[in-house]
Amino acid sequence: MNSAAIPTWRLICHSVNLLAVATSLLSLSRRQLLPFQPFRVGQLEGNQGYLHGLFRCLDSLGWADRRGAEASPCLEVELTGEGRRLLADLSGLELVNDWLEQAGHFLRGDFRLWSPPPADLGLVSEVLQAARLAPLVLFSLLQPDQQLPPGPRQLLHAHLWQDAGGEWTPRGRAGLALGAVFHYPFAYLQTLLQADALLFGDAQSLRRRSGGVEEHVDRERDILFSGQVFTGSVASVFWELFLPIFESHSPPRAVVDLGCGDGLMLAELGRRLDPSVLLVGVEYNQVARQTAARTLAAFPHHRVIEGDIGNPGELVARLREMGVAHQEVVFVTKSVIHNRPYRPARQPSGRAALGRTAVADGQGAPIDNADLEASLVEFFADWKRFLGGHGLLAVEAHTVPCPTAREHFGRTLSPCLDLTHCYSNQLLVEAAVYRDCARRAGLTSEHPRELGAAAFGHAHMTVDHWKVAP
Repeated sequence: MNSAAIPTWRLICHSVNLLAVATSLLSLSRRQLLPFQPFRVGQLEGNQGYLHGLFRCLDSLGWADRRGAEASPCLEVELTGEGRRLLADLSGLELVNDWLEQAGHFLRGDFRLWSPPPADLGLVSEVLQAARLAPLVLFSLLQPDQQLPPGPRQLLHAHLWQDAGGEWTPRGRAGLALGAVFHYPFAYLQTLLQADALLFGDAQSLRRRSGGVEEHVDRERDILFSGQVFTGSVASVFWELFLPIFESHSPPRAVVDLGCGDGLMLAELGRRLDPSVLLVGVEYNQVARQTAARTLAAFPHHRVIEGDIGNPGELVARLREMGVAHQEVVFVTKSVIHNRPYRPARQPSGRAALGRTAVADGQGAPIDNADLEASLVEFFADWKRFLGGHGLLAVEAHTVPCPTAREHFGRTLSPCLDLTHCYSNQLLVEAAVYRDCARRAGLTSEHPRELGAAAFGHAHMTVDHWKVAP
């Protein structure tokens, strides 16, 4: 990054992480559950899985230390010196829910509720500033020809992102180039606004899968962000691994995108292939299927079908009905494996966990890391039966250990990603754990790659061409 981008990226990362954790801090503060003495998670009368996710987030931020077994009620939590300093007074945080909801108006260009963020409230001021800054950046990205009103321009000017005349400075242009990550916390806004219910309520998961409707995420915004991530940081590596598959003497007849989202990646694949190749988008979410169908309409050989990556046998049966054998298919997927529904392992492995993450089931209960890894092994084993042809080219997102996140504080989005994924019952694991589980299932990765270190200081995504191990 250049000199203008570095401070800008630090501000963006800090803002995104604050937006993710703010409503949870408010919930703890209202219940006076931020003690300065060590406590065990099991002492709190709440939903243990989501509480573990929250305290892991605070650990990644450097605001809390944790000691003991992950997902255990005996896990001990103690605020660090920095945590005690920052969290000593959160009284002004009562504004955060209203300000996050107001941000939705600003995203649509309605600034009638605008007011500047208050100063001299410590961490609370930083949170409220983030709730104002983020929608300004996103609005400017989506409506580049629209000028912001004077109040919002003053905030950007205070950060040296715009000059007095409302023109973007080098630092501001860096903010626009990097600011698409603000889509992420707003994609999960409904989840974040429900933090109190998730932590201390009836623990009913926000993930509604009836009729393909999801309430925990703004899927259209999430798809938009995911597409920008692919275009910006993943595409070149993906093409490098994908295109040679079609240079073999017996190339695939079809490309099946598992969790195709808006269909843009599948469309990009189609543009690089012979028109006779069948493009199949598989997607659970109804909104995404409709968007993908529009995206792929120009391709004569395409299908968009409902399906779940966690049920490969059913998907392969659907393909067979379409006249396509799985041996003739290359499967692709982007950041979907961790978003599969959790299914407890049919046979516990009896192995100690390799990773140390915090994930929760749909009732808010913690999932033991060893059980999570056994489930992932079985997921890969279920897919192994159908990867004997051209394999599975998978882009996948990962968590990182808390010490790694602390080391790269100000550069990493890991605290935000981990918390939102935990609250929405997604199953992030470390990259090493993910690959170990695939190998245990009998798969091997051709040309494995890691992405993200340049921006985050650590890899947060992997690209693997999974095939059956010899």
